Amino acid sequence: MEVKTASGNFSFDLGSLALGRAANFLDGEVTVERLPPAIDLTRQDGQNDYPALAADSRGDLWASWISYENRADSVWVAHRTASGWEPPARISPDAYSDNFRTALAEDAEGRVWAIWSSKQSDMWGLYGKYFSGGRWSEVQKLAAEPGQNLYHTAVRDARGKLHLVWQGFRNGKSEILLKTFDGRNWSSEQTVSTGASDNWVPAAAPDSKGNVWIGWDSYETGNF
Repeated sequence: MEVKTASGNFSFDLGSLALGRAANFLDGEVTVERLPPAIDLTRQDGQNDYPALAADSRGDLWASWISYENRADSVWVAHRTASGWEPPARISPDAYSDNFRTALAEDAEGRVWAIWSSKQSDMWGLYGKYFSGGRWSEVQKLAAEPGQNLYHTAVRDARGKLHLVWQGFRNGKSEILLKTFDGRNWSSEQTVSTGASDNWVPAAAPDSKGNVWIGWDSYETGNF
């Protein structure tokens, strides 16, 4: 391709461009880089936010998000196979109309879970569905009492266990909490954070040895 500019001319071969590597021309005044295509997953009307993205053990991609329209929220999931992205599907029932944040992860049985926070009877709880056999399960209540449950994330460790981490209010204090799913049963709730102050907005990541690392903001020193 030939390019002419006021500062000079240059040329390059489109086939030589690689993702993640820029080519420089005119003493660095011009860079040319191949970019991946952008795909609009949110085909429904409304405002869309709080996306999550995960890859399963088959190499498929999953995306989830919250969509707001007509003063109500809904939870949507899209699935990409080797053939491309399938049309997104709404997975939240009508009764779940005040929702916050999504998370995606695969469990030990190869089922992909979509988890979100929903306000039911003035209580923010965590709810989830899993995809198996070409269909979504019924909604399962993962955490709903005795306090508000928000800012969740989910990861699968190297042994296949699914770990749900979130910020929950217990006895008037914000804690970082954990539940683990072994493919059949969810464990009881565990408190990960320590100290007398509030703890907020956790993140989680697995390592290659089967461990899970959890980080969060704490107000232990009088600030975040």
